[in-house]
Amino acid sequence: MKKGVRVDKLNRIMVLLVLIVFLLILTGCREGTGLFSGKNPKQDTAVARERIYTGTEGLVIRFMPNLPPAEIYDTASIQIIAEVRNKGTDKIETAKFYLSGYDTGIIQNIDNFKELNNLEPKSEFLPDGGYDTVSFGSFGNIRVPKGADEYNPRFVLSSCYDYKTLATPIVCIDPNKQNPAIKEKGACQMQSVSVGGTGAPVAVDRVSLDSTIDRAFVRIEISNVGKGQVLSNNAIGQKCPYKLGFEDLDEITYSITLSGIPPTKCSPDLGKQGKPAIKLGDGRAIITCEFPVARENRFAYSTPLQIELNYGYTESIYTDVRIINTGVAK
Repeated sequence: MKKGVRVDKLNRIMVLLVLIVFLLILTGCREGTGLFSGKNPKQDTAVARERIYTGTEGLVIRFMPNLPPAEIYDTASIQIIAEVRNKGTDKIETAKFYLSGYDTGIIQNIDNFKELNNLEPKSEFLPDGGYDTVSFGSFGNIRVPKGADEYNPRFVLSSCYDYKTLATPIVCIDPNKQNPAIKEKGACQMQSVSVGGTGAPVAVDRVSLDSTIDRAFVRIEISNVGKGQVLSNNAIGQKCPYKLGFEDLDEITYSITLSGIPPTKCSPDLGKQGKPAIKLGDGRAIITCEFPVARENRFAYSTPLQIELNYGYTESIYTDVRIINTGVAK
């Protein structure tokens, strides 16, 4: 009889433990993991977007460990593999990769051009961005010249791609800021807005504003905050990276609207590619635009300023390899 009572108690305890484990698992699923906690969907989305739309990188490339190795013999083949990741917020339709830095008479039969398509940007569901690899190989002996103990090439891998910067700061417009009789309580105050990195190698640093009764004036400071070179979009197709000229460097086309309304004028404007364009100087530039203010807006109000910057971008990485002459290869 006592034995039956012990078994019954043990069964109850086991059932209770199973229920506790089940409740813990259920609670964990509801709370969620990663960018979303599950406790407050609206707050989770806002936090996720804040994490995504930051940073100063676009396409990032790096050589995989030991590919190529730091030292090889001339009887071996060379295998070069680079990891490619889109760590920005713009989808890359086409990225081109070029390998250089070596003597094609010594290291032969390398296809030095590769292309990748449709690299997805960072998002709430892809927080690290789209990922792929490019590989280059030389199969067969390396022809180190006679009399040379070794050959030390520096392999340079260059990327070329089109990219876009999007920024939508909320700004304050006050048509009556110079009228001392109008000081409404609770209205926004017109002041400069710091923006910073928005997930692209070209950043909108700061937006400054001024206004009159029927005009708003916007000053936008931008800069190249990435590790590479800004190019015109036209240079990506055939010129990047080996046929670039001065005219291809530091050119950005832009589109700016205030409350969805285009400006009456912007400067500077190079007027290329059918869009307003600007040249960076020392990696920086300033765009000024003038917008109409509707008659209905006679008091201070906040509104979105939509900024879109389009450009090409190129960046290079390199690695050194020591190739030892065995005297065997021909």
